[in-house]
Amino acid sequence: MQRLHRALALFVTSAALATLATTVGTAASIAPAAQASLADKRQLLDRWDGRMDHPLSHQTLPKSRLRSAGEQAAMGSKQAGTAGTTGATGTSSAVVLQTEGELAPGDSVLAQDNSLYDEHPFTGRAGQQVTIDLQSDAFNTYLLLLGPDGDVVGQNDDGGQNTTNSQLQVTLPSNGVYTIVANGYDAASQGSYSLTVTTVLGTGDIQATLRWGTTDDLDLAIMDPNGDIVSFANTPVASGGELDVDANALCEGVTTTPVENIYWPRSRAPQGEYRLAVSLYGRCSDRSQEPIPFTLTLQVQGSTEVLRGTVDEANDVVTFSTAVY
Repeated sequence: MQRLHRALALFVTSAALATLATTVGTAASIAPAAQASLADKRQLLDRWDGRMDHPLSHQTLPKSRLRSAGEQAAMGSKQAGTAGTTGATGTSSAVVLQTEGELAPGDSVLAQDNSLYDEHPFTGRAGQQVTIDLQSDAFNTYLLLLGPDGDVVGQNDDGGQNTTNSQLQVTLPSNGVYTIVANGYDAASQGSYSLTVTTVLGTGDIQATLRWGTTDDLDLAIMDPNGDIVSFANTPVASGGELDVDANALCEGVTTTPVENIYWPRSRAPQGEYRLAVSLYGRCSDRSQEPIPFTLTLQVQGSTEVLRGTVDEANDVVTFSTAVY
């Protein structure tokens, strides 16, 4: 029996690239973050555009189809998917930073009270909702969040009653690298702590969530049926598609648990074919040249497909398609 939802996978090989749109430079070449630029990333969009427009003449899987409301009702509760996916409700949140640290002699010191602190950067986007939890059994924590301009976005001592742990719930005001300051309440505050940053992922008619396990800069983009591309450089688009979480951008504020997410709000996704591209913009470390595995969770009106692939310098863009009818 044909599954309710299945994605069409199109793996673009290096040999096939010669027949596609002309490329501008090699976005996946190794370069320090200082050499990376948004202009370089916009060149990558041109490459995506050419590959997304190319006829589907490569190896494929059966094309996905979004059923009408009536057809979904006739199917009852039957759904395609993979164990561990969230089904019709979609993924509502993801951990974008999780680490442990210790305040100890030799750490940076705040001049006003001589308290110790550590800094933890992460990349955020305007409108992104994050929850930051700083916990310790050794000392009374204090938490600050600095924006890309260095101004204080928020701060917290005790996250609730009967706790000395700290928590901040913030809607980020702008794109850029934010800095979490893990601090103690006073100069005597020392010891180990844990820090977790969770973000809300937008969901709706279509939700595509990219995850990988390195500090490298991978990018997710989707072309809608109108030809508009949702990406780091163009969000939201006229049809409502938006990239609301972008990780390891330009190798700044990197994490080993990166997530990128693109979605269309409910009742906004236009009918037609959608092209998705996962690309390697650049490695943020020289430690490895091995292919980088990724997982792309694609949800279309309650039906979920988990797709997997790899990117490297020889195969730096992998594309998929789905459709809304």
